Amino acid sequence: LAALPMADVLLSRDEVLAFNDGSIETNSSPVYRFPAALVRIWDNQFFFGNGAKQYWLSVHALNESLLGPHEARRLGVVLILAACGLAVYWSLRQFRVRPGAAAFAAGALMLSGLSFSFAVAGLYVRPVALAFSALALGFAERGRARDGWLDYVIAGGCLGLGVSEVPDVGAFFAITAAGVIAWRHIAAFGWSPRALLRLTARGALIGSTALLLGWQTVVNISATTIQGVAQGESKADRYAWATQWSIPPVETWDIVAGSHFGATMGDASLPYRGGIGSSEGWQQSRQGFRNFRMSAWYAGVIPSALLLALIPFAWRKRRDATPPGADDAPAHDRGLVILVLAGALVTLLLTWGKHFPLYKLVWSLPYFGTVRNPDKWNGPFMLFMTLGVAIALDWLLRALAAPRPAAAVAKPAKGRAVQAQLSPPLRPYLIAAAVLSGIALLMLAGTGMDRTGFVARLNAEGYGPASAKLWSHALWTSLKVLLLAGAFGGGVWWASRGNRRGAMVVLAGAALLTAADLVATGRFYAAGHAYQGLIAPNALTAFLDAHATEGRILVLPPNTDPRDPNRGQAAALAQALNQMRGTMLQIKGYDLFNPISVSRMPTDYESLFGAVGYMTPRMLELGSLRWIITVPGMAEALNQMDGGKGRFVERLALGLTVRDGGVIPLDEGPPEQRVLRVVEFTGALPKFQAVARAEIVGAGVDNERAALQQLARPDFDPRALMLAHSTEDASVTAAFGTATVQVVSETPASCEVRVRAEGDAVLVRSVKYDPDWKVSDGAQTFPVERVNYLFQGIRVPAGDHTLTLRYAPSLTGLYVAAAGRVALLLLVAATALAACRRVSA
Repeated sequence: LAALPMADVLLSRDEVLAFNDGSIETNSSPVYRFPAALVRIWDNQFFFGNGAKQYWLSVHALNESLLGPHEARRLGVVLILAACGLAVYWSLRQFRVRPGAAAFAAGALMLSGLSFSFAVAGLYVRPVALAFSALALGFAERGRARDGWLDYVIAGGCLGLGVSEVPDVGAFFAITAAGVIAWRHIAAFGWSPRALLRLTARGALIGSTALLLGWQTVVNISATTIQGVAQGESKADRYAWATQWSIPPVETWDIVAGSHFGATMGDASLPYRGGIGSSEGWQQSRQGFRNFRMSAWYAGVIPSALLLALIPFAWRKRRDATPPGADDAPAHDRGLVILVLAGALVTLLLTWGKHFPLYKLVWSLPYFGTVRNPDKWNGPFMLFMTLGVAIALDWLLRALAAPRPAAAVAKPAKGRAVQAQLSPPLRPYLIAAAVLSGIALLMLAGTGMDRTGFVARLNAEGYGPASAKLWSHALWTSLKVLLLAGAFGGGVWWASRGNRRGAMVVLAGAALLTAADLVATGRFYAAGHAYQGLIAPNALTAFLDAHATEGRILVLPPNTDPRDPNRGQAAALAQALNQMRGTMLQIKGYDLFNPISVSRMPTDYESLFGAVGYMTPRMLELGSLRWIITVPGMAEALNQMDGGKGRFVERLALGLTVRDGGVIPLDEGPPEQRVLRVVEFTGALPKFQAVARAEIVGAGVDNERAALQQLARPDFDPRALMLAHSTEDASVTAAFGTATVQVVSETPASCEVRVRAEGDAVLVRSVKYDPDWKVSDGAQTFPVERVNYLFQGIRVPAGDHTLTLRYAPSLTGLYVAAAGRVALLLLVAATALAACRRVSA
């Protein structure tokens, strides 16, 4: 079932999934070698230093290590989705949900956008984190029912593993699971002092094991910024940055309809037309992202109807028409129903982000301001929704399967048929189906009558020929909702007329229709990617290889303003350049300057960019950005921005051809067809620069702001002066001798250089400062200090030296993580063996 939406890709051995995010080129590059990446993982940009000091032995890393980058993006995706479905199924069974209802809810979640579309786009950390949070709920529920302390230990371990998979989404899942666990235990134990003591003890057990398993991740997150560095942006700018990926309320309809607002940015025939990912002020300035969506969020029509049908059970107090044997049904637990509905509503509102007036309160909480995408709350929402779908379906199956009273079986008089046949537990399902059908009918009518305006608006935003198809697709999604909701409501009504097999028929029909709905939607996101042809050497990589140690590489696409009459050509070139950055340039392991690929931009980077500018000559100068891959005319524009100094010089002109779905640079063809340029910025500093003088500045926030202002001044010369952040007297200055530096080899974790110093010298290295960098010449070590706000300073004595620079963080976190995981596996095995013995007995 997990493989169905991606079957065409799986049948082609040369193709892989996950081109949009977590591309195979990145993980095949020398920077991300497996299994060595299990010990350490690094960004592919030296300037940005290490992405995470150590890989935290995650499931998705094991997937890469055991299967390899190629098969991990084929069979590995199927295995992870199937494991997620099985974990959710087992957890739902701990809530006393019938096997059929649990299987339906787990299968729907496995094929939903949260699991499937993110997994095939490379982010299979989402379904893994979801599976761990579901297991935590299941073990905690099992512990509550059996009062087993081992269950609580395992539940806490699962929460820690979820955070280790993906810190921000894992933290959201952990908060959600902790709330559900606390609610369930308070409802069971009460509020007495003894009950609260029992709850506190169980909470401490869960929390301590969660912290043990997630300790490495927590430590890494806290180390992403230099302590005391001031945030350079205003509060409004930070809020706009954090809420860029907010879900507009109207797009909540895609939970039901799937792709009403289009598919992904990468789908030329059905591009995403909504507002997620739109840059602040884009409608006015046309700068930044018009929108941005590579994966989607959908749950399906029938699961949405089941969740809506659960609403009346939140206030039903009387047990009217309760089927026999329903005392152990989870839907009879009114508190759990209220929790599910309230949790789903709150997390849904949080996904709206900046469109939800109270989101600023959440954003202002500690840590939450560093999470960029409010749509990440769709994970907890889907967890609540899955539990609600299972409960609603369980109640429906019990009601349909229950023996009916003789009076109900007898054929009613004409005019009273509906009232006699529909018992109270079945009415909510028909009402929910009617509500969805009504909304779909309104959407269908509104879209159908507005074809001219619909297409005109999309044409104005630059969608071109796809506009008419997007209109047709919007009509189809509304019609699909109308048909599926009607089929579900009709099935419930038919089964309620006394058919004893109605429960199984409704379940089977709902399962088939839901699978068809989700598989058809998922196919939009399961795009195949053939990458072998992109690995072969070409004219661009030959040039870059020859200049590999001379500086960093910047990919600079053209502006794609929809108002530009040549926007079609500009958009195609921008797409080609971005594709090269994510494929051939990454697989070669080049030193790319690519801030957009950093998952969480540390505040020190934000402050530096805010002070000197993101793409200004001063930023290119400080960051050793020598080679710029761009389009014709960009050199002239950059020289104009640089004040006409002539420091940007074209060195290479290339054409482009298409191979394996990607663009390949060619050193052939007439000049007018050479649409690619390599520009050298001759003003870029070398990665190691000897300076003549150092000025000591304080380490406080005010001094750091003053240092940023000095770095941004036009008369500041980074070749002559270094700003050293130190606790020494700020008036102290020092003079140094000259030195020449030759880079012998360089990787993200190590570097070897030869230095010839005429006197005591200081080198400024354009790599982010981190105290875990160690420098030695074999006989002595040299301290690394923080200079020029962000970079490294290395003082060396006079003479010839061969320096080895090595990034050597402590491995304590790795040992703790490994020990915790082994212990957790042993506990799970012991629990499973004990359960098997009880069953045998």
